[in-house]
Amino acid sequence: MAKRFAIVITTINVPTLLGAYLEDFRAHGREAEVIVIGDEQTPREAATHIGALRRRGFAVEFLDLAKQREYLTRFDGLDQLLPTRSIQRRNVGYLIACEHGADVILSLDDDNFLIAPDYLAGHDHVGERRTLPSAGAADGWVNTCDWLETKPPRRFYHRGYPVSRRWATTPIEMSTREARVAVNAGMWLRDPDVDTVTRFEEPFEVTAWRGTAPHVVLARGVHCPFNSQNTAAIAELLPFLYLTVPGHGLHGFRNALRNFRYDDIWMSYFALLAMDRMDDAFSFGAPLVEQRRNPHGLLQDLDRELIPMFLTESLVAMLARIELRSHGYLEIHAELLDALDAEIAREKSLADAERKFFEDVVAGMRCWHAACKMVRP
Repeated sequence: MAKRFAIVITTINVPTLLGAYLEDFRAHGREAEVIVIGDEQTPREAATHIGALRRRGFAVEFLDLAKQREYLTRFDGLDQLLPTRSIQRRNVGYLIACEHGADVILSLDDDNFLIAPDYLAGHDHVGERRTLPSAGAADGWVNTCDWLETKPPRRFYHRGYPVSRRWATTPIEMSTREARVAVNAGMWLRDPDVDTVTRFEEPFEVTAWRGTAPHVVLARGVHCPFNSQNTAAIAELLPFLYLTVPGHGLHGFRNALRNFRYDDIWMSYFALLAMDRMDDAFSFGAPLVEQRRNPHGLLQDLDRELIPMFLTESLVAMLARIELRSHGYLEIHAELLDALDAEIAREKSLADAERKFFEDVVAGMRCWHAACKMVRP
């Protein structure tokens, strides 16, 4: 039986890119439900465009904020937790995808454009046991962006990669690993997912995947961040697909830290810890998309990233001390929440406001956990 794919996309535009994906699925005999999550800025024309796709026989659904709020009435506190004008509304789509019976949940950004035929083939190994090239390192850290070629040539790091771990000289150790692939991160051409500090250095473009195989997996116990664009995950990983909503009480230089630009990054660190416990693998590589990045204000992005960059150093230090013993992703998630509470309480490097920030993050994760129990795949 073919795997059931559900694609979740948030948009503040008319999602014209969907037509190419849907035609590609049809041309290659593949099926996927598409769930489009709107927001305050999403134009009315988005619903009209999606209605036209539905009339052509494509399985695509659009939820504006009113429909999202109606759906979320079942989940105590979740609508109040998830901010509007934020990609974290994607969490709504993840819940719906699981309730609709998806085996694999695939998230796209509305600036990820199709560039090669049979897109879903690149994610089709998710949920399957495969033997793939494996990347490890003695210091436990691997940068997925080392497999990308750029113009001009340069080395760069994935957004969310700890600053303290960059520019290490530890060599990558390649071998093979047999494991079930729980997450696959498709990479991106043109505009890479890097932090704003990197964007200030010099403009550059990603031009190609330099790997000799279409996918690489991490060795067990190796860390790296991944994001929520062009990324597919098994549905049972749902508790760990929560795009982190920030705690309160910390402010950037100009703005309240409302739009937490490390939401998917913290998600990935939590997920990798659980995947290691389950002996599942994280892969990266195909399918490539072209990111035609939506307009951003770099100074505003920097303001929203500096505090997360500091706090990520504390987060990875705390996670390194956590040893999980449960089995099953929902059970592991519950254990992780208790372990995080204990680590936050004992972490001496945190200021009071930072400690409160982490406590609020975990409280949000508990709200998400309760929702996952209701739709457990």
